[in-house]
Amino acid sequence: MATDLKAFQVRLNSDAAFRSEFLKDPVKTLEAEGLILPDEAKKRLIDLVNELRTKKRKEPGDGEQIRIIIVPEDDEP
Repeated sequence: MATDLKAFQVRLNSDAAFRSEFLKDPVKTLEAEGLILPDEAKKRLIDLVNELRTKKRKEPGDGEQIRIIIVPEDDEP
């Protein structure tokens, strides 16, 4: 199954339940959508999501929403 990353990103930012699932287990969520990551990318993703979750816990009630942007490695500068 080919993963449409733009559609995945839109869903992450518009579907609270899907975003919650992603934040709990980003690798499993991506794999369920057909995107398989190399081990190094999995670790990096888990670290980034954990960092996001930790930051949000330090600033409760600020009303800020997490916005997730996906940039394929081919598009990175």
